[in-house]
Amino acid sequence: MAGLASDFGSYLLRTLLSEKLIRYETVEKTDAGLAPKLIEREGPTGLIVTTTWASMHPENETRMLSLAIKDDRPKHLPC
Repeated sequence: MAGLASDFGSYLLRTLLSEKLIRYETVEKTDAGLAPKLIEREGPTGLIVTTTWASMHPENETRMLSLAIKDDRPKHLPC
Protein backbone atom coordinates (compact mmCIF):
# COMPACT_ATOMS: atom_id res chain seq x y z
CA MET A 1 0.00 0.00 0.00
CA ALA A 2 2.97 2.33 0.38
CA GLY A 3 3.02 2.82 -3.39
CA LEU A 4 -0.56 4.10 -3.24
CA ALA A 5 0.36 6.82 -0.75
CA SER A 6 1.44 9.09 -3.59
CA ASP A 7 -1.06 11.16 -5.56
CA PHE A 8 -0.03 9.38 -8.76
CA GLY A 9 -0.53 5.94 -7.21
CA SER A 10 -3.98 6.92 -5.97
CA TYR A 11 -4.84 8.32 -9.41
CA LEU A 12 -3.81 5.06 -11.09
CA LEU A 13 -5.90 3.03 -8.64
CA ARG A 14 -8.99 5.22 -9.18
CA THR A 15 -8.55 5.04 -12.95
CA LEU A 16 -8.18 1.26 -12.88
CA LEU A 17 -11.29 0.79 -10.76
CA SER A 18 -13.42 3.32 -12.67
CA GLU A 19 -12.32 2.80 -16.27
CA LYS A 20 -11.02 -0.79 -16.10
CA LEU A 21 -7.67 0.31 -17.56
CA ILE A 22 -4.65 2.50 -16.89
CA ARG A 23 -3.37 4.88 -19.54
CA TYR A 24 -0.54 7.34 -18.96
CA GLU A 25 2.38 8.88 -20.79
CA THR A 26 5.97 8.73 -19.71
CA VAL A 27 9.40 9.31 -21.26
CA GLU A 28 11.81 6.57 -22.23
CA LYS A 29 15.44 6.68 -23.28
CA THR A 30 16.05 5.40 -26.81
CA ASP A 31 19.07 5.31 -29.11
CA ALA A 32 17.71 8.51 -30.72
CA GLY A 33 17.34 10.24 -27.33
CA LEU A 34 14.31 10.74 -25.11
CA ALA A 35 10.94 9.84 -26.59
CA PRO A 36 7.39 9.93 -25.25
CA LYS A 37 5.77 6.57 -24.59
CA LEU A 38 2.10 5.81 -23.99
CA ILE A 39 1.55 2.97 -21.56
CA GLU A 40 -1.86 1.31 -21.55
CA ARG A 41 -2.79 -1.69 -19.44
CA GLU A 42 -6.18 -3.28 -19.12
CA GLY A 43 -7.00 -4.16 -15.59
CA PRO A 44 -9.23 -6.41 -13.56
CA THR A 45 -12.83 -5.60 -12.83
CA GLY A 46 -12.09 -6.02 -9.14
CA LEU A 47 -9.18 -5.44 -6.82
CA ILE A 48 -8.46 -6.76 -3.32
CA VAL A 49 -6.20 -4.59 -1.20
CA THR A 50 -5.18 -5.04 2.42
CA THR A 51 -3.77 -2.35 4.65
CA THR A 52 -3.26 -1.40 8.27
CA TRP A 53 -4.30 2.18 7.54
CA ALA A 54 -7.49 3.35 9.25
CA SER A 55 -8.69 4.90 5.99
CA MET A 56 -7.60 5.44 2.40
CA HIS A 57 -7.72 8.42 0.04
CA PRO A 58 -11.35 9.71 0.10
CA GLU A 59 -11.68 9.42 -3.69
CA ASN A 60 -10.52 5.80 -3.56
CA GLU A 61 -12.99 5.00 -0.77
CA THR A 62 -15.89 5.94 -3.06
CA ARG A 63 -14.84 3.11 -5.41
CA MET A 64 -14.32 0.44 -2.77
CA LEU A 65 -16.07 -1.56 -0.13
CA SER A 66 -14.11 -1.28 3.11
CA LEU A 67 -14.22 -3.94 5.76
CA ALA A 68 -12.67 -3.23 9.17
CA ILE A 69 -11.61 -6.20 11.24
CA LYS A 70 -10.83 -6.01 14.95
CA ASP A 71 -7.62 -7.74 15.88
CA ASP A 72 -7.75 -7.37 19.65
CA ARG A 73 -7.75 -10.43 21.88
CA PRO A 74 -11.06 -11.46 23.45
CA LYS A 75 -11.24 -11.00 27.24
CA HIS A 76 -12.58 -14.49 27.98
CA LEU A 77 -12.00 -17.58 25.93
CA PRO A 78 -14.60 -20.33 26.20
CA CYS A 79 -13.38 -23.55 27.81
